[in-house]
Amino acid sequence: MDGAVALLLLTAACAPSRPPETPREIYAAYCARCHADDGRGVPRQLERYPKADLRRSEMIARGDRPAVLERTAKGYGPMPAFATKLTPAELEKVTDFVLALRAAPGPGN
Repeated sequence: MDGAVALLLLTAACAPSRPPETPREIYAAYCARCHADDGRGVPRQLERYPKADLRRSEMIARGDRPAVLERTAKGYGPMPAFATKLTPAELEKVTDFVLALRAAPGPGN
């Protein structure tokens, strides 16, 4: 197989079938890398930045939607701004998802 054809096939196989649309998909694509699937934070991130555990966030605990939306859009500390990566509608969806984490059942709650 020609190298260019192999690269094209590999690229097509690795490309997502569609962009993330649901709140969970958006969170998984942009947030879970540091905050984990359940918001508790991934170990390597927690070592450097304990606030990666969203379930310990005072903003989230009190349901402060405007503050969570602003922090997601503008970034904070090591967290990048997502206003240029996500549409306003996607920012709204991921904010709703993150706020729902405060009520999510699980061990240690």
